[in-house]
Amino acid sequence: MAIHRVPPQCVEAVWPAVEDYAARACRHHPFMDAEDLLVVLREGRGQLFVATDARGIEGFALVEVIRFPKIATGNIVAAGGRRGFLKTLREEMLPELEQWSAEHGATAFSVTGRVGWRRFAKPHGFAIVPVVTAWRAIDGRRRRITDHKD
Repeated sequence: MAIHRVPPQCVEAVWPAVEDYAARACRHHPFMDAEDLLVVLREGRGQLFVATDARGIEGFALVEVIRFPKIATGNIVAAGGRRGFLKTLREEMLPELEQWSAEHGATAFSVTGRVGWRRFAKPHGFAIVPVVTAWRAIDGRRRRITDHKD
C-alpha cells in the first residue's frame, strides 16, 4: 500500500480512476457532486490523495483547509474507495492528510459528513459534535442543490 499526493498537473490524468469513487462519496452531499470535487482541485483549493496497491487505486481523499477567524482546520471534503478502504484511510492516509493540512497552516483536522463518518472519527480521538445541516433551495423546491444545473 502506498499513499500519494497527486500533483496539480497530474489531477486530470488521475481523475478518471477515482471519478466513480468520488461520485459514490458525494451521493449524500447536498451541495457537491464528483464534478464539483474536480473543480475544487482545478482551482487549487484542495489536495487529492490516492491510496494504491497491487490492483491499482484503492481509494481517494480530497482535503481542503478551511480558515475560520481563530483557527484553520484541514477538512476531508470527500473520500471513498473499494471495500476496506476506510481502514486504509484511518490507519495509513490520515497522517498524510494531517501533515499536508499543517503545511498549509491548519492547526486542527476535521471531517464533516453523514453519521457513518463516526466509524472513522471515534477510534482516532476526534471529538464528535452533534451537528445538523439543514438546507433548502431558496425557490422552495426539495432537491439536492447539485441536481439543479443552470
